[in-house]
Amino acid sequence: MADENPFAPKPSPPKAAASTSPAKSDAAQSPASKPDASKLYVPASPQPKPTAPIIGSSPGSTRLLIPAFGRLYALFAPITEPLIRLMAGGSLAFHGSQILFGNIEGAARFFESLDFQNGLLWAWVVGVLEFVCGICLALGLFTRLAAGPILVFLITSIATYHYEFGYSWEARGIEYPLFWAIVVFHFLVRGGGKWSLDHLIGREI
Repeated sequence: MADENPFAPKPSPPKAAASTSPAKSDAAQSPASKPDASKLYVPASPQPKPTAPIIGSSPGSTRLLIPAFGRLYALFAPITEPLIRLMAGGSLAFHGSQILFGNIEGAARFFESLDFQNGLLWAWVVGVLEFVCGICLALGLFTRLAAGPILVFLITSIATYHYEFGYSWEARGIEYPLFWAIVVFHFLVRGGGKWSLDHLIGREI
């Protein structure tokens, strides 16, 4: 047997394999070692309060010659339609009260002069229609249901009486009933709006 060379380098010992213990691996991936997102407190940023749009400031809108008026217009914009509805219904209710609680016999003679049979009956029908439906329209209660009969009445009055006298209201023409018919038609299509009893109830026809 040959003698070993004492000056030859000795082989290094084998390296230990990396530990792949399941216990350590599971511990590293354990849910307990991860932070619970539900327990983290993240303060919510304050939300800005919604503000009414200023008329003339939104994209695509007509620019105002005096932009400062935009805030004034936006302030009164929500009440213009309720005021029109209140005036239309109130005027009709007033005319109906004049028939019902005033000279109903005179109204009956007027209808008979227009060749309506049983003028007293028609006086009661028109008086009740104007008074009851006018109040409902003014309050925004059953708005569309009230606007329908009123519109039919106004169109009938134009077709059976006012058209003979032309347009001017001073000559008993169609001007006045046509104007109010268009106003009532608006509420028949649009309903009572936000400032109405229909909106408060939450139901509308």
